[in-house]
Amino acid sequence: MSVADVGWGMIFARNAQEAGDFCLISRRTAEACQTPFFNVQDGFLTTHTVETVRLPELEFMKEYIGDPKEKLVNLMDTANPVMSAWSRIRTRT
Repeated sequence: MSVADVGWGMIFARNAQEAGDFCLISRRTAEACQTPFFNVQDGFLTTHTVETVRLPELEFMKEYIGDPKEKLVNLMDTANPVMSAWSRIRTRT
């Protein structure tokens, strides 16, 4: 919960199957809205239980996610430099 206020999306899984399924969902959602996402499962369940997980086929995953090159946004444009909010905060202190 220490990251609850960072403004990122958070998807909580109840078990390993949901965590596996949510990996694809959180990735696609993060790319669609350009907001980072956490895919979270309880640490105790991860370390103290054994579960069977059915992962999607590789071809389905590639089709669902798409080509990452089409979605990446380069924020470092030397022709149009900008100052981020983080750098403004750091320069004030």
